[in-house]
Amino acid sequence: MEPEFLSTEELEAARADMTGMMAQISTGDAFESIQTDLLDPQFRRTLPSPPPLCSVLETLDELRVALARRSNRRLLEAGGLHLMFYPVGNGFMRHVDEDPSLSEPLRNSISLLLYLTPSDWTEADGGALCVYETAEGGGAPPRLVLPRGGTLVVYDSTMEHEVLPTRRKRHLVSGRFREMDEDWQARRDLGD
Repeated sequence: MEPEFLSTEELEAARADMTGMMAQISTGDAFESIQTDLLDPQFRRTLPSPPPLCSVLETLDELRVALARRSNRRLLEAGGLHLMFYPVGNGFMRHVDEDPSLSEPLRNSISLLLYLTPSDWTEADGGALCVYETAEGGGAPPRLVLPRGGTLVVYDSTMEHEVLPTRRKRHLVSGRFREMDEDWQARRDLGD
């Protein structure tokens, strides 16, 4: 977790881009998760310049390279990116972003959340991320992360997590850096 990953100016610009894009696509005041190819630099080159969330995307490109180096993973250049809106009362069930029992050519490897919520978010506002660091039934309580604006959360895509109901509207960018299946499987076989 990296609080203040985005400066106040970057946070405001990203939130404005996000709410502008969501307003063009949104169906109202309901939960929205819009999948995009914005993590793919080739796709971004097809968009008018500068693309939405430009500085955030450039920072995520740099983050991918740093995470690949630090985690010894062969993370691919493109990945999955979702623009998400949670209205009051919404959360998201306990789940994983990559199920090890499935087999796919591309595997989610590292997941990220970048909160575009107001910086004054408090525990009373709800919407905390619960990360389960032990298997279901394990003794450790989940780690709770408040969705404060500008905070970046990075975790292995196989970790169970859920989002508690929110008491304020909230926006975030959710992404996955991916690996080829053979790299993902080899790393798992080594116990990384």
